[in-house]
Amino acid sequence: TTASGLHSTALGYGSVASGLDSTAFGQVSLADGYGATAFGGSSHASGDYAVAFGDSTIASGAGAVAFGGGAEASGDASTAFGSFTTASAFYSTAFGNNTTAGGYTSTAFGDNTTASGDYSTAFGRSTTAAADNSTALGRAINVNNTATNSVGIGLDSTVRNLTQANTLAVVGGTVGLGTLAPTHQLDVSDVTTTNVSQFLGSGGTQCTVVTGTGWSCSSDETLKTNILNVANGLDIIKQIQGVTYNWKSDPTGTQQDGFLAQDIQKILPELVTTDSNGKLSLNKDGIMPFIVEAIKEQNGNLHATNKQLSEQGIKLDNLSTELATLSKTIEDHSKKLQVQKNQIDQLIQTVQEQSKDIENLKAQSTLKTTP
Repeated sequence: TTASGLHSTALGYGSVASGLDSTAFGQVSLADGYGATAFGGSSHASGDYAVAFGDSTIASGAGAVAFGGGAEASGDASTAFGSFTTASAFYSTAFGNNTTAGGYTSTAFGDNTTASGDYSTAFGRSTTAAADNSTALGRAINVNNTATNSVGIGLDSTVRNLTQANTLAVVGGTVGLGTLAPTHQLDVSDVTTTNVSQFLGSGGTQCTVVTGTGWSCSSDETLKTNILNVANGLDIIKQIQGVTYNWKSDPTGTQQDGFLAQDIQKILPELVTTDSNGKLSLNKDGIMPFIVEAIKEQNGNLHATNKQLSEQGIKLDNLSTELATLSKTIEDHSKKLQVQKNQIDQLIQTVQEQSKDIENLKAQSTLKTTP
């Protein structure tokens, strides 16, 4: 046991306190920093005002604290607390089991977590926050060094890598808002009669999820400009092809109904947007005004057709009346003709009878004149 530093204290087999105002307590403990404290077997406090407490702990940074078994705090003002934890950067903190905080002002907490990016935070089990200003929470989520300012939350044991910057990603399991027992990937529940949530956009626009009825979005006339009536609704709707399909990412293979963004883009390009990956998104609500106008136009066409049919029906009725009148006239003429025919037949019969009488008279006259 050696206490060679001024105002130093050494206690235990093989302990050495060589720093000014240092303290070494325990077997083979070493405190060689100014005001350093080493407490425990094989503990080593070499940084000024550093504290190493526990078995085989090392506090080499100025003002560093290592506490536990095999903990090491090598960064200035760093803290390593637990089993085989490492805090190697300025103001870094490592808590738990086998955690590592290697970034400036980083924090690693839990089991086998690593926070290597500056201002990064890793919480949970087997999580990594490698990017600056990144956060990894839960289990088996890695926020890679390209994903600055991103937050990754892992909810199962599958290892996943978040590579995109400025992103919040929740992967695996289910997420519940307003419920402790979610049954879908995102389950939003509300037991009140008020609106569930609201999304605000630029220019005062907003969309609200209304309990029991769906979405309600801003549509006030005072928020709009360049207002024109939709034209050619029916012609546009006739060009749109509805389809059934399956999402490639859906393991259930559930059949869906809808449209293809590429098809709509050819007809109504203002309803289609392209994301940073070149994938198309469709504003299906934007089709509704054309459907409304198409129905109105179709109704107008039906009304015009019905009017034409009605007019034709009236004409047919008039024609039918005329035909009935003509038929009656023909029938009357036919009766008159029949009467005249009967009269003619009687006249012919009378003439024939008179002709016979004349023939008889002639015959009688001939007999009288014969000698």
